[in-house]
Amino acid sequence: IPIEKFGGNTDSLDNFLAFEEAFDYFQTAGGGTLQLGKGSYEIASNSLGGAGLIVPSNVRIRGSGKHFSQIKVTGATQCYLFLNETCETNQLFEDLTLVGNNTAESVGPGGAYYCSVLNGTATNDVENIVFRNVRFENFKGDYWVRFYATSDTYSIKNSGFDWGCE
Repeated sequence: IPIEKFGGNTDSLDNFLAFEEAFDYFQTAGGGTLQLGKGSYEIASNSLGGAGLIVPSNVRIRGSGKHFSQIKVTGATQCYLFLNETCETNQLFEDLTLVGNNTAESVGPGGAYYCSVLNGTATNDVENIVFRNVRFENFKGDYWVRFYATSDTYSIKNSGFDWGCE
């Protein structure tokens, strides 16, 4: 489904609500593909609130090519772009560029994607989080993509980078 169906466009200074509405839709539908056209879809860092957008399970975010579609964080608030602290699985990011706002302190928020499976809060394994043909630019955190697991019971499986990432 094109992001434009949810109000997203490349002329907007903040597409946060469009992405949030799309992810709410996919959460209810059990998954789907969010298609990005050519251009830059900006998201204001203060809208992300330091945390990041939560992508539900079984969702693909597909651009029109890593040199043609980008999701760009603007503003000066330290934040992650995407966050997975609820053990979401089967996420695919492909054919796009993710652009940060170059603000981060030590290991604090400042990356493109943060996934944690923590002791006491994890409810299942996290599986199949894949970045395919994705370009990362202007992130300042120690971890541009971070998978972090401390659970004694659950883990992160079959996740990471596929072909064409830079």
